[in-house]
Amino acid sequence: MEIKAKVWFYDGKDLSTGEWYTLEEAFNEMFVIVEGNELNRSDECSIIVPGTGARDSAGVEIYEGDKVEYDRGDGTMIEEVVEYNDGAMYPVCTMPSTELRITGNIYENPELQEKA
Repeated sequence: MEIKAKVWFYDGKDLSTGEWYTLEEAFNEMFVIVEGNELNRSDECSIIVPGTGARDSAGVEIYEGDKVEYDRGDGTMIEEVVEYNDGAMYPVCTMPSTELRITGNIYENPELQEKA
């Protein structure tokens, strides 16, 4: 089974100082380690961001922390941050991902974290 995740590596203080790494790159840089059957970060400056397994309307992979936009069904556009809760990724698990559009994420746009 392939692990769907990526790693945000930052200075440990300001999320906006970071950059994305694939899991392979993060392993090579030693930002993440495998302990037994678990994937763990090697320090407080690495954030492992799990994927949802879904893609948005543009075909982009959706990860936890992504801000997505969708039509509520009555023409009203809703924006939410993708979160893991009770064993599922919301709002991805509640609708076809092809109806979602990624508009940002809480790592590159830390101000979204306060709204999450």
